[in-house]
Amino acid sequence: MLFNSHAFIFLFLPIVIFLFVFLSIRNIPKKFLFYTIIAASLIFVLIGDLLSLTLLLTSLFCNYAILYKLASTGSEGRRRYLLILGIAFNLSFISVFKYADFFLANLNYFLAEDIALLQDRLPLAISFYTFQLIALLVDSWKDRRRCLPPERLALFVSFFPQLIAGPIVRYQEVEKDLDQLGIIDLRKMATGASIFFIGLFKKTVIADKLAPIANIFYSAVEKGQSPSFFEAWGGSLAYTFQIYFDFSGYSDMAIGLALIFGISLPINFYSPYKAASIIEFWRRWHITLSRFLRDYLYIPLGGNRGSVLGRWRNVFVTMLLGGLWHGASWNFVLWGGAHGILIAANHAVRRSRLPIPTPVGWILTMLALVVTWVLFRTTEVEAAGRVFAGMAGFGGVVFPVSLAPYLIDIIGESSAIRFESSELIRVPAFVVITFAAAIAFFTPNTTQIFFEKKDTTFTLRIAILTSVAGCFGIFGLFEAASFVYFRF
Repeated sequence: MLFNSHAFIFLFLPIVIFLFVFLSIRNIPKKFLFYTIIAASLIFVLIGDLLSLTLLLTSLFCNYAILYKLASTGSEGRRRYLLILGIAFNLSFISVFKYADFFLANLNYFLAEDIALLQDRLPLAISFYTFQLIALLVDSWKDRRRCLPPERLALFVSFFPQLIAGPIVRYQEVEKDLDQLGIIDLRKMATGASIFFIGLFKKTVIADKLAPIANIFYSAVEKGQSPSFFEAWGGSLAYTFQIYFDFSGYSDMAIGLALIFGISLPINFYSPYKAASIIEFWRRWHITLSRFLRDYLYIPLGGNRGSVLGRWRNVFVTMLLGGLWHGASWNFVLWGGAHGILIAANHAVRRSRLPIPTPVGWILTMLALVVTWVLFRTTEVEAAGRVFAGMAGFGGVVFPVSLAPYLIDIIGESSAIRFESSELIRVPAFVVITFAAAIAFFTPNTTQIFFEKKDTTFTLRIAILTSVAGCFGIFGLFEAASFVYFRF
C-alpha cells in the first residue's frame, strides 16, 4: 500500500489513528497499544503480498531468538558466535531474494551455461529491516543490552511509517518515545500531519510530474535510441530532480506519520542538492544509510586508521557495497564505485588544502550527481554509455526547432549546432525542471521549518503553507505512483 494512495490516506490511516487515539484515552494497557500498531503494520505488509509478510515474521522470530540468547549468554566466544550467526542469517535473506538471480545470470554469462533463474520478486522492505536488525544485533552485542520484549522488537522493526524505505532506525533513537507510547500530544500530531502533507505535495505535484519526462527518455534509451545533447541533459536533469523530490517526499511522509503516533524518527534527508562537496552530499542524502555504512562497514574495515591509501580503499569498498545494496545490477555497482572514487578524491583535495570557492564546489558536485544518476537510473551499462555520449555532444549539439530563433540570436549560426524536432524531451519539460530546481536550491527543508526554529508554535504562514500543500497533494492523487526507493 502506497502512502500516496486513496486507500491509505482515506481508509487505512484514519482507522489506525482512530484506534490509536481511542485506546490511548481509554487507558488500555500499553501492550495492547503495541499490538494494535503491530497488527496494522502487518496488515500494511500483507496488502503487498503474503511472501513479504511471511519473511518479515520469520525474520522477527529468528532475530528475537538470537537476541534472547545473546542477552542471556555470558561467554564472549559464544556471544560472538551468536552475533555472526545473526548477521549471516539476516544477510542470507537478501542474498537469496535480492542477489541470487544476479549471481546466476553472471555465472551463466562467464561459464556459457543456462542455469535457470529464480525470478523472485523482491519482498517488501527486506533491504531496510535487514539493516535495522543487523544494527540492533551489533549494538546489543557491544553494549550487552537486555533482550527487547517481543512486542517492542516487533513494533520497532515493523512500524509501517518507516518499514518500506527507511529511515534505518537505531533502537535507542526511539526508545523513549516507545516508553511514552499512548500519551496523546496534539502538537506532535499536528506537526506530523503538516509534514506528511508537505511530503505528499513533493511526491504528487513535483516528483510525479517529472517521472513521465524521465521515463519516456530512459525507456527510449534502454531500447537503443541514442539521445541528442539536449535530450540527454534534459532527461538526466528530469530524473535528478524526480528522485530528489520522490525520496524527500517519502522521507517527510514517513517522519510525519510516525510523529502522529508520538514517535520521532531520525532525519533522513536534509537538502542534499545544496551540498558543496560530495562528502557533504552523503551527510545530507539518505543520512541513516550513510550512518549505517559508516558504523557497520567502513569502521570495521579499518575506517580512518592506517595509511591514506588504506582510508581511500575503505571508502571505495564501502560505497561499492552501498551501491550493490541499492540493487542487483552492475550499474548500481558502478554508481557506488563512482561515488567511492569521488569521495576519495574529495578527501584528497581537502588534504591538499586546495582552496575551492563554495559556488565552484557546488557546481562540481551537482555535475557529478547529474552524471552519476544516469548509472543509477539505467539498467544496462550500454544504455548509460549512450546517455553519456549524448551529454558529451558526440555527433554535434542538437536543440529543438522551437529554440532556433532564440539561440541563433544569442550565439549566431554554427555548423556544430543543429536544430531538430525532439521527441524525447520537449521545451515545456524544462519549465517543470526549473520549478523543481528552484524549490530544491532556494527553499528551506521541513526540518528547518518545523524543528530548527526557536519558536515552535504554528504561525499563520506555516498553516497556510501546509493547507495549500495538502490540497495540491491530494488533488494530485489521480493515480498512485510507487516511490523510487520502494524497489530497493
